[in-house]
Amino acid sequence: CRKEGLRPCKVVLTFAPCGRAKTMTFLKWLGIRVPEEAERRILEAESPVDESVVLLCETLEKILDETQDCGVPLGVSVESVSIFRKEIDAVHELMRRTQAIALDKRGIKWRVVWEDAAAPSVSGVPFGPAAAVAALSAFVATV
Repeated sequence: CRKEGLRPCKVVLTFAPCGRAKTMTFLKWLGIRVPEEAERRILEAESPVDESVVLLCETLEKILDETQDCGVPLGVSVESVSIFRKEIDAVHELMRRTQAIALDKRGIKWRVVWEDAAAPSVSGVPFGPAAAVAALSAFVATV
């Protein structure tokens, strides 16, 4: 892109916690390649879903470190692919951790502002999953 004077497109990295063999099978069915070492590390852990969160955070840190100066904008998406309660709860923890990792790597001070979902939005963005992503993106861009 630099050579051609083109602005690179954003690459969105999607992370989903996995705490069961059934979920791992589903992730593979979706076309996700999971290295055998990572699969063993997760499924043989005392708390597989927690280990998957740790592994995904390590992976994000490595990606951000290795692509720091490449000029390609990166986004992070955290998704649940399961109806298993522990995996759904892990999505919230993974979101908090990946958000902190991504913002810390920017090297600037940041903060999260929580809004009451029942109150009118201070940011002007309505609430809901897509709105939450938009609000987070807008907030991070202003920090």
